[in-house]
Amino acid sequence: GVVLTTGSAGTIGCGDYMKELFPASKVAASEALQCPTLLLNGFGGHRIEGIGDKHVPWIHNLKNTDMV
Repeated sequence: GVVLTTGSAGTIGCGDYMKELFPASKVAASEALQCPTLLLNGFGGHRIEGIGDKHVPWIHNLKNTDMV
C-alpha cells in the first residue's frame, strides 16, 4: 500500500499508477485533521504546506482512493 497527501492531486495521482501495476494495492489519502474535506466534507484552516484544503481537485480520482 501507499499513503499520499491530497494537495493538488499530483502526488495522490501516483496511486492510479500503483493500482495499474498492483491491482490489490491500497491507496490512502492523508489530509489535515483541522480540515477533513474528503473524510467529513469539512472546512477549516491549517498551516501545512502542500496539502490542499476546502476543495477536491478535478484530477483526484476518488474511485482509486481506498481510505482517508
